[in-house]
Amino acid sequence: KEYQTNSEVYFKNIQLELESKLRRLSQSFQENTNDKTYFSHDIHKPFNQLITYVSQNYVAIKNVEEIGKELKMHPKYLMQMFKKHTNMNLWEYILQLRISHSQRLLITTKDKMIDICFASGFQSNSSFYYVFKKFNKGVSPAKYRKNHLKI
Repeated sequence: KEYQTNSEVYFKNIQLELESKLRRLSQSFQENTNDKTYFSHDIHKPFNQLITYVSQNYVAIKNVEEIGKELKMHPKYLMQMFKKHTNMNLWEYILQLRISHSQRLLITTKDKMIDICFASGFQSNSSFYYVFKKFNKGVSPAKYRKNHLKI
């Protein structure tokens, strides 16, 4: 079915598609990390490494300490650097990526909620529901799916 261009669903799907494209673009950063001309300044390299790692591993990341260990940087430094460059909390960003992933799964699959919960990187159903509702104005995953399948 076609989307109505003035509907909230239409814009949400565009947002989800853009986030997906940004993740793919971020993956291309990793492929070009050996090319010094790719980065305008070496000072951005740690930030680019962080963004690349998070965008490729947001489902599996357990905590910021894990990211720090993987990138060989102090977790506090990572959080400060991310906040400085984006004006956003690093863990909130990871949760936002997970919620976007779960929204795509809710709309595009008939998977059970518990499967979507774990496939999106959440460790429990309760944390998934809590965070999902927080990022979706109080709308539960089941209601979100029901609202978006009416298209």
